Amino acid sequence: MDYFINHLIKGIFLRRYKRFFVDFLIQQNIHTAHCPNTGSMSSCLIQNSEVLVSKIQNPKRKLHYTLEFIKPKEWVLVNTLRTNALFESFLNKQKEFLYQFYIKEPKLPLFRPDFLLFNENHIPFLNSMEISLNKKKFINNIYDYSKPLLIEIKNVSYYIESEDCLVFPDAKTKRGSKHIQNLIFYLQKGFDCMICFVLSRSDGTYFRPFKEIDFEFSNKLYEFYNIGGKIYTLRILIDLRKNQNNNLEDITVNIKFSEFKKILL
Repeated sequence: MDYFINHLIKGIFLRRYKRFFVDFLIQQNIHTAHCPNTGSMSSCLIQNSEVLVSKIQNPKRKLHYTLEFIKPKEWVLVNTLRTNALFESFLNKQKEFLYQFYIKEPKLPLFRPDFLLFNENHIPFLNSMEISLNKKKFINNIYDYSKPLLIEIKNVSYYIESEDCLVFPDAKTKRGSKHIQNLIFYLQKGFDCMICFVLSRSDGTYFRPFKEIDFEFSNKLYEFYNIGGKIYTLRILIDLRKNQNNNLEDITVNIKFSEFKKILL
């Protein structure tokens, strides 16, 4: 199960400022990239680390580069806008989630979760909740779940070296706590609900919530799990392939998926 990101350019990280701006070097020239990640990224942003950026050919866009990966020790995916696409790719190739269909960001009365998975026999129930199924996509013919499943995706990039663990969140997230509260509501309405933590780096021997940063989020996660919510961790493994393009390294990133079950709650 592979996912490819093509035509990336390698540079050297200099600094991040105003949250969304990153300066980096390419062949001794300083450029500025957009940083889509709103977290602190403090375990990733090590000066002089290698970065991979994508270049957008759009004259109307103010910043032509987007920060995609950084390498403090191991390569880390930091463009969180790619996380849902990665999970969708995994969903279409795996045989673990035995559902017939899925919808991205379905419109529910309280919020829009990242994914809804369901079978044909769930459709009357979903119609009764006034959930539009017009954009459903097919997964497979094998299905084996009695309830539709709502999934929230979280990108994990923060690494604690002293514990050799990955944690989430890396900054306080009232939005994340609200997402869990909404999932708890829909658990009580007859859905299965899951939070999938996508571990976007290869280091770390286990995952845990970062209660030292956001105690409220951690408590909500415990509450969610204790009443039947599901927690799933999916690790991505990053491999680079180099080509030459106008004297710049043209990089293709090959991403593989690996389930990761060492969770400490």
